[in-house]
This record gives sequence, structure tokens and C-alpha cells, in this order.
Amino acid sequence: RKIAKHANADLVFAFVLCADAIVHVLAPSYTERCLKATDLLLAAAYISAQRAALSAAESSWLPLCLPRFEPSGYLHAAVSFLEPSIELSLVLVAADNSANTVAAFRNVALAVNDAFRRDGSLDAIRSAVTENCHTAQATQRLKIENGASKGSENSLIS
Repeated sequence: RKIAKHANADLVFAFVLCADAIVHVLAPSYTERCLKATDLLLAAAYISAQRAALSAAESSWLPLCLPRFEPSGYLHAAVSFLEPSIELSLVLVAADNSANTVAAFRNVALAVNDAFRRDGSLDAIRSAVTENCHTAQATQRLKIENGASKGSENSLIS
């Protein structure tokens, strides 16, 4: 709701990424074209692959090719880093990259970031990511320890 509240007419769709995971998608239901999962995953993978180059900036503007959504051209994605420590990004996608759209998307990203911080959403996301990360690491350690102690051929430790 925070994204939709601040969106403008230039917004084609938006999504939130946390590391390599898509956390939320905002896509209008009234358009002739619908956003396909393959295009969304392609966009997320492209942005995740560019993260190291993009992270030096607070936000970046990228051309984005989504062959099923727009087969005749490309779109433009404004990527804003809301919380670098957990790789939380807001991606706003537009059909053009005019100065007005760039400025409007910058304002949308600032407003969403402010709303996330004010209502505690950012803390909740950070906590969930940290908890899931620790759970995944603990599970991996148990698999390694159990595999090594049993002499399993599936063990990661030789």
C-alpha cells in the first residue's frame, strides 16, 4: 500500500527485492499487458547481478528488457536502495526516462523509505531477514556436522 499511495501515472509496475528474493509486487490489473513471472524473475536477476556496481549509488536508473511484457522495446527501472545492510531495494519501472519521471520516482522512493522507517516495516523486514539467515546457516551447519559425524558420502566436509 505504501508504494501505491505514492505512485504516479508514469509507474508501469514496481517490486521490492530483498537480496535475491522478490518480497512484493505492485502491478496494475487494468492494463492490456500483464506482467509475467518470467519477466519479473528476469528483472530481479538482472538487478541482483548489477547490485555490486549499483550499490555505490543511493539509486540508479537502468534500461530493462522484459520480452514478454514489452516485446518491441525496453522499459526503465529506477532502483533505490532502502536498506543496504539487508540488500533491500525498491524497483520502480516506467516506459520512459524523462527528467520528470526520474524526479517523480526519486520522490516516491524517498516517501516509501520514510514510511517504512516510520511505521516499523523496515525493522520487521530486517528482523525477518536476520532470523531467516541465521536459521539457514544453522540448518547448513547441522547438515555438515551430521554428515561428517556419520561419514556420509553427501557430506560437504571430506
